[in-house]
Amino acid sequence: MTKESLTGIDKNLIFRETFNSEQATRRNGGVPTDVTFSQGKATYNGSSTIITNNNYITGMQTIRIKFNSGSSPNSGYFWDSRSLGGTTFIRTNGNIISFAGFSTVYLNNVITTTNSAILDNTDYEFVGVLTSTENISGQTFGIQSKDSFLFDGNLDFFEVYNRALTANEAKNLYEDKYHKGIPIKTSAATQILNIDSSLGGLADRWGNVITNTAVTTVRDGDIYAQLYDGADSKLDTGSDLTGTKDVTLAAWVKVYSYGEGSNGMIFNNGKLYLSAFLTGNRFINTSDGAVTFGVAADDSIILNVWQLICITRTSSGATNFYVDGVLSGSANQDSGTPAAGTTNIIIGNNNGQTETFDGLINAVRIYDGLLSAQEISQIYTSEKERYVKWVKY
Repeated sequence: MTKESLTGIDKNLIFRETFNSEQATRRNGGVPTDVTFSQGKATYNGSSTIITNNNYITGMQTIRIKFNSGSSPNSGYFWDSRSLGGTTFIRTNGNIISFAGFSTVYLNNVITTTNSAILDNTDYEFVGVLTSTENISGQTFGIQSKDSFLFDGNLDFFEVYNRALTANEAKNLYEDKYHKGIPIKTSAATQILNIDSSLGGLADRWGNVITNTAVTTVRDGDIYAQLYDGADSKLDTGSDLTGTKDVTLAAWVKVYSYGEGSNGMIFNNGKLYLSAFLTGNRFINTSDGAVTFGVAADDSIILNVWQLICITRTSSGATNFYVDGVLSGSANQDSGTPAAGTTNIIIGNNNGQTETFDGLINAVRIYDGLLSAQEISQIYTSEKERYVKWVKY
């Protein structure tokens, strides 16, 4: 199943649910009941299936949702925000689509009014610009907010944008001009940490409690990122998320200098770390507390330029470095026998604040499992337009 990854207008995307799995939906704040997840879709049975999501969303101006009401469309709500601070809903009523709270609606890129006809077994992409900006404390999928009129059909994805999309943007979304298709998933890796400051805040989307010491959120071009001062900045993620298992670490970094001790930390738990190291101008990694090291290629770090650094580390300590989506250095390097962390995972420093990163970090991610080379390449391809404004040759 190919899923989309926004590039051109992703800075305005403030919430996204892809319904890839029950686990992923729960990590995104959803609570599903009896919903079946398969091939990137959530299937509702019209009698007992719902998803509630209590994420607080501020500045909602446009929503986008893909649905299919199946062979026997019923009278069911597939999205509703009214009991949680909003005024908007979308529903089917037999072969009719009804909605409220929108000034402009595009259905498969055609301007549509409420109570318009729809077909059985047909995929529809709904883009709705709200009549006014709303702040909601949650939403329901597959049911009216007052616990009736359950939806019978499939939902594919749901997105919220913090501005009114134009007709041309809605058209480009429908025609896939803003997307780069992510290949069929080639690994079993699951994201367990994602700290992204691109909207100006600082929090983990999976609910890990982040303790901030002297990290500020600053604007760099079109994005916001975390600024580490090279002296004592750090983020404490609240636990050792990596341990001795297979893991993938990923982050966008803009290295100003090599930081304290010429070894500015990006990730560190006392045993496993990934850092920007002066000797060789390269990224380095250890899994055993600095006894054994794996290294990216010499001169893999370019100062004052955004780069995507990813490493995969197996439970036996074999490490691969990827810089801007490409393998850097030798494959399957020995980084030592993985040992459990002696501290929580710290971003931008070690726990003692003696190896502070100097520069910007954003989109900090940890995966439980090993992303494939293809998936890492696609992450870079789908995100680089936010960071890279010119080709470096």
